[in-house]
Amino acid sequence: MKKTYLIFFVVLFFSNISKSQDVYNVDSIRDINLIFYDADWRDSLDSYYIQRIDSMVLADLTINGTSFDSVGVRWKGNSSCSPGQIKNPIHIELDFKIDQDYFDVKTFKLSNLFKEPSYVREVAMYEFLNWYMPASKSNYVNVYIDGALLGFYVSTKSVNKDFMKDNFGSKTNARFKCDPLHFAGPPTPIPGCGPPPPSAAAALLFFSSDTACYQYSYEMKSDYGWERLLQLIETIKLDSTNAKNILNVDRTLWMLAFDNLFVNLDSYIGSGHNYYLYQNDSNKFNPIIWDINEVFGTFAEGMNPIQLRNLDLFYNTNKHERPLLSTLLTIPENRKKYLAHYRTLVKELLETDTIINRCYELQSMIDTHVQSDPNNLFTYANFQNSMTHNTGSAQGISHFLNDRYDFVTNNIDYNKTAPSIISVIPPSVEVLPTDTVIISAIVTNATYCSLAYKTGRFDPFIYLQMFDDGNHNDGAANDGVYAASIPPFPTNTQVDYFIYSKNSEAGVFLPVRAEYEFFNYIVFGEIIDVGDVVINEFMASNSITQADQDNEFNDWIELFNPTTENIKLKNAYLSDNSTDIHKWQFPDTTIQANSYLIVWADKDETQDGLHASFKLSSAGEYVILSNFDGSIIDSINYTTQTVDISLGRYPNAYGPFHILSPTFNAYNGALSVDEVNIVNNILLYPNPANESINIFSEKHLLNSVKITDITGRIIKTIHNIDNNGLNINIFDLINGVYFITINADKVYRAKFIKE
Repeated sequence: MKKTYLIFFVVLFFSNISKSQDVYNVDSIRDINLIFYDADWRDSLDSYYIQRIDSMVLADLTINGTSFDSVGVRWKGNSSCSPGQIKNPIHIELDFKIDQDYFDVKTFKLSNLFKEPSYVREVAMYEFLNWYMPASKSNYVNVYIDGALLGFYVSTKSVNKDFMKDNFGSKTNARFKCDPLHFAGPPTPIPGCGPPPPSAAAALLFFSSDTACYQYSYEMKSDYGWERLLQLIETIKLDSTNAKNILNVDRTLWMLAFDNLFVNLDSYIGSGHNYYLYQNDSNKFNPIIWDINEVFGTFAEGMNPIQLRNLDLFYNTNKHERPLLSTLLTIPENRKKYLAHYRTLVKELLETDTIINRCYELQSMIDTHVQSDPNNLFTYANFQNSMTHNTGSAQGISHFLNDRYDFVTNNIDYNKTAPSIISVIPPSVEVLPTDTVIISAIVTNATYCSLAYKTGRFDPFIYLQMFDDGNHNDGAANDGVYAASIPPFPTNTQVDYFIYSKNSEAGVFLPVRAEYEFFNYIVFGEIIDVGDVVINEFMASNSITQADQDNEFNDWIELFNPTTENIKLKNAYLSDNSTDIHKWQFPDTTIQANSYLIVWADKDETQDGLHASFKLSSAGEYVILSNFDGSIIDSINYTTQTVDISLGRYPNAYGPFHILSPTFNAYNGALSVDEVNIVNNILLYPNPANESINIFSEKHLLNSVKITDITGRIIKTIHNIDNNGLNINIFDLINGVYFITINADKVYRAKFIKE
């Protein structure tokens, strides 16, 4: 039965967990094949791009064997795209005409490796960027047109509504793409605005109180937000010390540090664009880096290679057209935190050659694919030499990073002495809902320490001063032990926290990746034991079996409570992803004793009833039921599913999973295919089958066999067999579920699937 535990964790938590399964697994190369409906598809794509027409060309799409009808395709990009060029960057929308997705991914953005002879800059740096802030993921794909290889591409996760939901817990708030439209041509004049100021780009520079004038520089991706964007711009200009009330300053400092260290100048700090802004539910705008293919000084801004490698740590801080630099980094506290993040990036990514080693690994993995690319924008020799030699504006990666490391680590500001946080003393294991929790830290060379905490995954951190005065549960005064108190919180609350310390010269975080990484503990709560609630049955492809309250045929998961007690589920979670088991939390729900409970897996939490935040994939994935502490109550990793056929436990509640005739919200009483097939030594195989199916009876001669479909219509009848084995050709049958009646010593009935 359910038990109460006292739970305590000291763990690190990363808030950006992939929600798209392995679609962007860096070490997995996928194949995408497009079959266009129109033979003149290339002319249409060129025409739409030249005329800036927001239209798409229809095609069928296959991704690693999974097919999609009526997807939309267009060219994308600015300088990387050129009408008439064979290998242009591509934008694909799976849901252009039909509501469909590939493991939750609806949009594919494919880059053509413009200015990228190494093929690894973008993929490797997105991988590392995810260590420090929400960012896209990126991997490799081979793109085919009608089966003929077009080229080797990089596929990058779109910064869309799904990205916002995954990383910020909401998706309908103000969202902007900060990328001036006039980069691809003259802007359409806006009455009363005049041209945007030179070098303003999309850098949050104030130049008008009329929100319409900012449409030159920003593209609104939400249903509202211009007034909120203007409020942010005005705050940065007029009240920068309070920018933290409307801007996630810590996330901004991470972005600025990343762009500077790795000389990513086609970004906010240089060209003033290539990022997104999203205002979360705490009303703070969060910057999101985008388009990093010209990292490592490829975008030069008129500088030579030596100047780029020796880029000042506070580049463009004196440039008023870059107000995040000229205002935020003039505030001493922000400057110290910026350098703390900068040091972390250097130590973790450059000091141990982490980036260089990963780039070599990736190049080894993709070598044959680069050789096979018929439309590579560079030669294979360029690729082979790209780690050590310059190709055009793209500098040799290893030489660039080694020189950059030498320059930065000899900088006076970089070498200022920060405090040392020797250790953090966690709370006791008995964290009760009534407890005030003391967090202590042993720190040297500090003049100030603070404790930051939050209780919601997407909540902002609250900062508290820590004391070393002997009056705050910190031991003796001035002994280097600092302490602060976190107030009580209800049962099952996860409290996340980190430490920041500073002196007159510098600052330091622990964990060093804060605010993106942190320690946590959980206030004790009820745990559901294994077996007390089970995943009893589920359907991952429901077309006619059962409709929900809105008459929609969606995926469903049936839970069962085989105990004699009612069990509360408010602290339990359901998920379809083994890397994010806390994907959807139950509301205040009780599953009655010896009763069933249905959860609709339709990714529509706005509907009445229990509707999870994910859909099940008919191609196979996970169904996981877990406790708040991460312990698994029940789970299954399933493979390809058939329409309107469920997987369920047989015997009900206790047995293994079998293919079933659906028993929605009811007892699983039907025998599974596998169990019927072996009864009385009669074997039916393979199942599922494609071209033929075999029947074998060890003890009895077969007399006749009849195959019917799910409506009862007779499909095939075979008489006078007089044998103990039979092979039946089913190649001509359409895919689906069939029943087979075997007349031997008795009549046996079984089920098989044609696929």
